[in-house]
Amino acid sequence: MHKVFLRFLLMLLPLTTIVDATGQDRAYCENKKLSDKFFSFLGIDAKDKGYNKSYALVIGISEYKDSSAYADLPTKNDHQDMAEYLCNQGGFDYVHFLTEDKVTVARVRQLMEDYFPSKLGEDDRFLFYWAGHGVDEKLYSGSYFGHLPVQSSQDKKYNTMVDMDDIKSWDKRINAKQTLYLLDSCFSGLVGVVHQGSKAKTLTLEQLAHPSRQILSAGTGQQTTFATAELGGSIFTRAILDGLLTGKADSNTYKQDGIISISELELYIREYVKYKKDYIGWNFTIKPQLSNLDMNQGEFYFFSTNNKVKKEISVVKKEQEVPPIIVPQSSQPTNNKWNPKIYRGERSYIKNSTNTVKDNHTGLIWQKADDGVQRTWSDAKKYCQDLTLDGYSDWRLPSVEELYYLGDITKYNPALDTNYFGVKSSWYWSNTTYKN
Repeated sequence: MHKVFLRFLLMLLPLTTIVDATGQDRAYCENKKLSDKFFSFLGIDAKDKGYNKSYALVIGISEYKDSSAYADLPTKNDHQDMAEYLCNQGGFDYVHFLTEDKVTVARVRQLMEDYFPSKLGEDDRFLFYWAGHGVDEKLYSGSYFGHLPVQSSQDKKYNTMVDMDDIKSWDKRINAKQTLYLLDSCFSGLVGVVHQGSKAKTLTLEQLAHPSRQILSAGTGQQTTFATAELGGSIFTRAILDGLLTGKADSNTYKQDGIISISELELYIREYVKYKKDYIGWNFTIKPQLSNLDMNQGEFYFFSTNNKVKKEISVVKKEQEVPPIIVPQSSQPTNNKWNPKIYRGERSYIKNSTNTVKDNHTGLIWQKADDGVQRTWSDAKKYCQDLTLDGYSDWRLPSVEELYYLGDITKYNPALDTNYFGVKSSWYWSNTTYKN
C-alpha cells in the first residue's frame, strides 16, 4: 500500500470529513476530432502514427471505508491529471474514467472482460492506469501474491480485491496491437511477468509501432511507494506526467526525436523518483520496473509536443558472423496477416519433416536447426540461395518480425520450443534492413 507521511496525513484528516467521496464512471473523453487535432498540431499524418486508435481506462481510489487498514491517500488529483493528459496532450481517442466508490471488483471485470475487448480493434492501442493502495499476501510457499483493494475492500479479505494476476488474463482477451499497464500502487511489481530491464535504445517510429504488451509498475515485488501533499500526489504518477508533459523523458541520450518510448519514460521516472526521494528524506528503496507480458518487438510510446517527430533514425550495425535460421521463399504468412494469437503469446508447431517445422499460426515453414556455421549477413543470404532442403530450393532469411515471433516467453535458454527446434541461444540473421 502507499506509504503516506504522517505530517501530511494529519493535515488532511480534517478535510476527509467534508470531501464528497462520490466517484465517477463515465467517458472522460470520446472525440476523434480532438485526437486528429493533436496530431495535426504535431505535423503527423494520422496514418503515419503507427496505430489506429488509442483507448484508456483510468482508475483511481484515494479514500477507503476501512480506515483501520487503508489510510486515505493525497492522490485525488492523480487520476484526474492522468485522464486530462491522455485526452488533451496524449492524443487518445477514448478515455474511460472510474473512481472512488464506483470502482468495484465486478465493474472493473466488466470493463476489462467485456467492454474493452469488444471495443478494441487489432490495430488499436490500450492503456490501463490504476492508482491506489496495493497489498501483498504471503503464501505457504514463502512467495507473495499481489492484490489491489477497492474502496469497499476489507483488511485481508482478498476476495473483495482485484488480483494483480488478473491483468495477465485480461490482456489475453484484448485483441490490440499494443497494451500498457501503469500500476501506481505498492507491491505492484508482484504481477507475474518477465522483467524487461532498463535498456532504452534508439528505435524508429516504425520499429516502436510493432506489437507490445508491457507493465510499468511503481516498484518491484516487495517495494512500497509513497504519496504526499507536498508532491501533489503519488511520486510515480507525478514522475510520469512530468516526463510526458515537459518532454524531459524524450532523452538526449537516445536522440530527442519527439517520441517518448516506454523505456525512455522508465529511465526518466527512476531519475525523478531518486531525486525526490532523497529530497524528501524517504529511506526506503523504490525502483520503478518495466516488465513484459509477452515477447515484445515494439514498445508503447507517446508523442511529445516539445520536439519534432523524426520517423527515421540512423542505426549503424557492424557486419558480424552469426548462424542463419531460415524459411523457404515460397513460405509466407497466411494472407500476409499475422494471427492475433501470436501477439497473445500462443505458439503452435508441427513437425513438417525431419529437417523442417511448420508454424500453425503463420503458415511459415522453418529449417529445424542451423548448420552450426557462423556467417556474415552476405554469406548467410548466399547460403539460403544455394540451399536445397526437403524439396525446397527457394530458401530465404526471415524478416525480423518473423524471427522474433519464434520467441516463447515461457521458455529460457533458448527461448523457443526445443521439442520442435534444435537451435542454441545465440544471435540469428534476419533479412530486415534499416537506413544508415
